[in-house]
Amino acid sequence: MSNASSTYRPMAGGVLFIHAQTSLHPGSGTSLGTVDLPVQRERHTGWPTIAGSAMKGVLRDAYREMVTPRYSDAAQKDERSPRQRANEEDPELVALFGPGKVAESDTYAGALTITDARILAY
Repeated sequence: MSNASSTYRPMAGGVLFIHAQTSLHPGSGTSLGTVDLPVQRERHTGWPTIAGSAMKGVLRDAYREMVTPRYSDAAQKDERSPRQRANEEDPELVALFGPGKVAESDTYAGALTITDARILAY
C-alpha cells in the first residue's frame, strides 16, 4: 500500500494588493456608445474590476523582463529576440505561466492561477 500523503502537496495561495498611484483603465474591449473602451465592471455590483487574464499577462511580462538578461548573449545565432527566447525557453517562466509558443498553448496550462482583481476600498 503506497503512502499517498507523501506525494500530496497542498496548493499555496496568497493575496495581492494593487495600489494604483496613477490612472488605471482596465477596459472591457467592447463599445456601446461614444466611449471607445469602457471600464470593465462586475455584472452584479457595477464596480470596476480587472480580469485575471490581464493580471496574469502583466505578471508574466514582469517576470520575463527579470529573466531576459540570461538570454541576451550575442554568441548564439538565433533570429528570435532575447524576450522571445526567454518566453519560450525559460523553464520557470513556462512552468508558472504556461508555454510561450501559440502552437503549444493547448497542451498544458501554467501552474499559476490568477482570479479577477476586485475593489477592496473605493
